[in-house]
Amino acid sequence: MKKKNIILIFVISLVIVGAIFFVYSEYFKDKSSFNVNPGLLKSVIKQGEISSTNFKITNLKDEDNFQINVIGLENLISLEENNFKLSHLSSKEIEIIFNGSDSVSGIYVGSLIVKDSLKEKAVPVILEIQSQEVIFAINLDVSSKYKEIEKKGNTLTEVNFFNLKDTEMHTLEVDYVIKDISGKILVSETEIMTVGSKSSITKIISLPDDIKSGKHVFGVTAKYEDSISTSSYLFDVVDKKKSILSNMNLFSLLVIIFLFVIVLLIIYILYERNKLFLALKSQHGSELKFYSNNVEKKKKESLSKAKTIKEKEKILNEFKDAKEKIIKEIKNEQEKQKIELKELRKSKDKKVIQKKLQEWKKGVYPKALEAAQIDQELKMKLMSLEKAYSEGYISKKSYKKGSSRIKFADKKIKRKSL
Repeated sequence: MKKKNIILIFVISLVIVGAIFFVYSEYFKDKSSFNVNPGLLKSVIKQGEISSTNFKITNLKDEDNFQINVIGLENLISLEENNFKLSHLSSKEIEIIFNGSDSVSGIYVGSLIVKDSLKEKAVPVILEIQSQEVIFAINLDVSSKYKEIEKKGNTLTEVNFFNLKDTEMHTLEVDYVIKDISGKILVSETEIMTVGSKSSITKIISLPDDIKSGKHVFGVTAKYEDSISTSSYLFDVVDKKKSILSNMNLFSLLVIIFLFVIVLLIIYILYERNKLFLALKSQHGSELKFYSNNVEKKKKESLSKAKTIKEKEKILNEFKDAKEKIIKEIKNEQEKQKIELKELRKSKDKKVIQKKLQEWKKGVYPKALEAAQIDQELKMKLMSLEKAYSEGYISKKSYKKGSSRIKFADKKIKRKSL
């Protein structure tokens, strides 16, 4: 394939990929009337402590009023402001205060319901309250595929315990819990385990049959004497995991199919344009190979009949000269054929082009091959004449006369062949 065709395909591919990306991004971009960032609010504090963090609300439409309500954590968090107005594309940062002063240690889950005049959005909030002294730290390692689980599926979490005090073995009471973002407990399990300096277990919990789609929290609490440590993560429960195609609307899917068909059409057109040249190139290559093999065969036959080193050298030189000459003639003819094929292709008549290819195949190459196959009998006669002259059996005049006749016959054969 020519370089300009490769560049053309590359450019067209870039345009189509850009178009697909645009359609995809337009469909999957957040179509909400507002954004909340971050999408999860989480804080880990010690019992009796107070901490705060900020989140931002951005209005994506015309000016509107916003309201924020706390669900499930009314006694543990408070907002700097919960009613305000935002103009188009303006943002507001809201401070949220986490208060662990009057609460026991544990994992608390709730949400912020952010509303405008069009819709509402629930933002999950997780508050982990630990004891003042934490002897065992907990780390949860969960694969990304278990961050989205189908209904009636299982959570799978690797729970790692680290002893921050000593290297002795200790007995812990470990609680596992799954909650929805309103704070309702859906699953609760407790087990007793012995932990050293570092211990790990893989915990699998089956989701309840009546669990609803949406965001949920998996939490672990470890109790040892007066030490209480916690860890948690957010995951989604879905009816069925969706592929990219299932998320697309009909219009987006049709656009992508159309663009894909266009790519195939362009590739097919470029292939058809070059198919004839590829066929001609293949024909050239195969026939040149055939010619070369034939010359080598004839050369070996001639060398096998030579009796002296001088005769062998002469044969090698003659075949070398003949081969170079015919290859040059063939390549010249090939260039002419390429030019003629370009002109023929404009007519778009495939039958005419195919007929011409067959004519070329039956024409110049057999002639070139005939020219390359220097008549063995004439060569042998010439060598015999030279030998007779060198040994004194014939005169110089007779030698020159006979040599001229043989060489003239040899040239006549070549001219006729070409």
